[in-house]
Amino acid sequence: MEKKYYYHLVSHNKFKVGDKLEIGTRGNGMWFDIYESNQMKELTDKDRIIEEYDFILRELAAEEVRKEEFPNLPSRLKCLYICDNIENCQKRVKKFQGLNVGVTQIIKISLSEEPYAVNAKLFPKARASYNEYKQHARNFYKSMKKGGKSEDEYLFVGTLTVEEVYEI
Repeated sequence: MEKKYYYHLVSHNKFKVGDKLEIGTRGNGMWFDIYESNQMKELTDKDRIIEEYDFILRELAAEEVRKEEFPNLPSRLKCLYICDNIENCQKRVKKFQGLNVGVTQIIKISLSEEPYAVNAKLFPKARASYNEYKQHARNFYKSMKKGGKSEDEYLFVGTLTVEEVYEI
């Protein structure tokens, strides 16, 4: 069987070929933004403040639903978001750069196990109520399949190995 590779954009670190990372034991960048960041104190634009609060509301609703109804599935706040081809990853890089998030690398990775295929469209950023976000999260988690095929993205928990590094 041919070995499958995935791709991930890197925004706050630098990796090298051979690096191994354990994903799922601690919070990812979204976790940090929700629980640790003080960036809200520096914002003055009311639309940007509303965006940040909406992001926090959405992710906390998803985590509540996951813990209560889907505890065997990966936390959005502790997983790695990956793509199954470099072209999709490059599209995400452009999206991140448009949000003024610095991306330093794309890494080609091999995984210790199959990732979960997700349909991101089922969990839209919609400036919704908490309960609406919880319903979106239910739909999102119900659609998640380990080893399935996704047009959007994959969530991964486990050990990854960096196979190749593309500097940006």
